[in-house]
Amino acid sequence: MNYQMQFYEGYARLPDKYEALLAVAAEQGLYYRREWFESLMEYYYIRGQRLRLYTVEDAQTGQPLLMMPLYLTRTDTAARGAYTLAAVSHYENYTPMCMVLDPDASNQRRELLTALFTWMGNAGDNESRTSVDVLRLAPFVTDSELGNDALEAIKNAGFAAQIYSNSYNQYEEVAGLSYADYLAGRSSNQRYNSRRRRRNLEKKGKLEFSMITGDSDPVELRDAIDDYILVAVHSWKSRESTISKFILHWMQVAAKLGYLRLGILRLDGKAIAAQFWIYSGGVGSLTRTNFREDFRDVAPGVVLSNMVIEYLLDVEHATALDLGYGDENYKGRWVQDARVYSGIMGYNPGTPRGFYTGHKNILGQPLKRMLKRGRLALQVRGAV
Repeated sequence: MNYQMQFYEGYARLPDKYEALLAVAAEQGLYYRREWFESLMEYYYIRGQRLRLYTVEDAQTGQPLLMMPLYLTRTDTAARGAYTLAAVSHYENYTPMCMVLDPDASNQRRELLTALFTWMGNAGDNESRTSVDVLRLAPFVTDSELGNDALEAIKNAGFAAQIYSNSYNQYEEVAGLSYADYLAGRSSNQRYNSRRRRRNLEKKGKLEFSMITGDSDPVELRDAIDDYILVAVHSWKSRESTISKFILHWMQVAAKLGYLRLGILRLDGKAIAAQFWIYSGGVGSLTRTNFREDFRDVAPGVVLSNMVIEYLLDVEHATALDLGYGDENYKGRWVQDARVYSGIMGYNPGTPRGFYTGHKNILGQPLKRMLKRGRLALQVRGAV
């Protein structure tokens, strides 16, 4: 099959024929939707980095087969000054990199990616487009089929490829489990601790749990967000990490689209803990967790986590729990599995900056390790 490649400067410029692919993306959840990528570009990325939608079409019929949101930058930390196309993503989102395929072309993914990357690398300098120096694609679950297809396509397109460690994520598959089943799978200490913490709080006053979703009454949603902000202000965490413009906008977008799960724990009417979750594609993903510092001794965060998980399992019937970025010990008490995510750098040997950056990053690492071993050897000799 012959293909034709295109790119569009943002979603507003997509032709009507892409409505079907946009619908496919929306079915896959929040982190494949237009609203997510536009929010990232507005609130998360720096000015001057532009969203582009790269597409592959059937050359004869014009049928869209693949769509991939990327952003253009010349400030990538591993390739400063290079013309780099990178995946639009947030380090707390563990949905694999967005590549939206026509369902009838699902078995052509590697072929379509190869055609697209080849086109990117061989454009030549002209007024309309410049050859790509570097590709940065992430995240992929390490050794996943999607990641392997992307890696082979980059190589087939003539780029020099480098795999790097992207992030670490703790999660658990819980499909078919009730909360009782889930709790039975925790340690005896965790089960006892959860019950004891709740009893201790109930002795202090009236305990109330509420879960706010996109279907909630607007006034109830507004009040819950106010409570979330108030809890965050009285927590030990920085306001930038908990109530930045991006976080609050993300919460509103999630509510509008039906993905918000905002758990609030109140004691005698006062909010003492709040958790912002996303529920998308059957996965409950913890985004932000806060509790008031002046209630630390009664562990309201533990109590609320237990209540939210009970809700996700028994009401939503979640298939997985995702506790996000990081290897904090407390996460291992709630979920039992972990996975490593990788990224792929592709360096174009056909451009000066791509050639230089590839040699510096790929050949430079073994050289640095060799020099480090040499320095250590000299230090050992000098100590003898």
